[in-house]
Amino acid sequence: MLLSPEFVLVKEITSNVPRSEFLESDLEQAAQLILKAEGIIKPLVLRTIGWESYEVVDGHFEYYAAVRAKEINPRDGERIGAFIIEGDKAEALEEQVEILRKKSSIYPVSEESTVIQ
Repeated sequence: MLLSPEFVLVKEITSNVPRSEFLESDLEQAAQLILKAEGIIKPLVLRTIGWESYEVVDGHFEYYAAVRAKEINPRDGERIGAFIIEGDKAEALEEQVEILRKKSSIYPVSEESTVIQ
């Protein structure tokens, strides 16, 4: 199995997290930046759930920002970068995402902790 980024049609992606979990103003700002930069710096992590259909494993906010970008500009917001996890390593990769998500929320980086004395 090769884990490499791909461009996926936004319309082929679903999320089990409701859009209402995120502020529309934040989604709007992120969508505008996605369109301005012509892409997203943090690819989604997706699992295959059918033929050319995917579910978000990580990056729900980014997904809804991409949906909003597509609403604003259907042509330029049509695709988004994503890692698609599938095959025999899918379970290990999903566990990895979960652990990394927990660790990043438990240990926030502050300016003070990055200063070397």
